[in-house]
Amino acid sequence: MNTIFKVTLLSLAGASLLFSSCRKEGNNEKLDKNNNESSSELIPADSGSWWLMEADDSSVSKTTATGMDSTVGGGQYDYFEMKDTSTGYITPKFYAKNTDYYLNLIDLSDGDGQYVAAIICTVDPKTGDTWTNTSQMQYSGMTVDVKTEGEVTETNGTLTINGHTYTGVIHTKNTLKGKLHGTPAWINCGELNMDIKPGIGILKSDLDVHILAFFQKQISNSLLDYHIED
Repeated sequence: MNTIFKVTLLSLAGASLLFSSCRKEGNNEKLDKNNNESSSELIPADSGSWWLMEADDSSVSKTTATGMDSTVGGGQYDYFEMKDTSTGYITPKFYAKNTDYYLNLIDLSDGDGQYVAAIICTVDPKTGDTWTNTSQMQYSGMTVDVKTEGEVTETNGTLTINGHTYTGVIHTKNTLKGKLHGTPAWINCGELNMDIKPGIGILKSDLDVHILAFFQKQISNSLLDYHIED
C-alpha cells in the first residue's frame, strides 16, 4: 500500500470520528429474510435449466439450476452453479423473490463470501421503478459503506444477441456508490446494467465497479444459448 493511499485512509478514518455512525438502510435491508421465495418467474430455477454465457474476454461459462435451495445470511435462495468451461472453476449463484422484489446475492469481495442481498428488479416492473441497496463491507480492516441506486429503465425492450432477437426485455440500471463508514460523502464507484427476459433469465449484464481503492471488477456477459426445463 503506497504512502499517499495510507495517508488518505488515515485522514478519512480520522474524519469518520467527527460524524455519526448512523446510516440509512436501503430497501434490501428492510426486507424480512423469512419471506424469500423462488425466483422462477423471472429466472427459472428448475433442475436441468442452463445458460451458456460469453464474457467480453471470450471466456465461456455455463450456469446450471440445481433445483436446490441454499440458506445464506439467514435467507433462503435458489442455488445455481456457474462453471467456467475452460478451468472448471465453479462460482455459486443465488436468486430469490421477496415481496415486491427479486434478489441476487452479489459478491463485492472477490470470493471471500461477503455477499450483499441486492435487489435486481421489481416483481411487477414498470419503467421508472426505483430501489436502493445498502450494505457494509470489510476491506483491509476498513469498514466501507456501499449502496446502489437502482432503476427499471425499460420493460418492453427488444434485444438481439448472437443472432437471436428477444422481445419483452426488462432493462435495469444500478449505480454503485461507496464511502468509508462514518464519512459524509458518497463516491461514484461504477454501474451494473442488466437485460432480463422473464421466464428465460439474464440475457446480458455489464459490470464496471471500483470500490474506492479496495475492489475493482469490469466484465460483460451475453447469452450464447440456453435451455429451460419444463
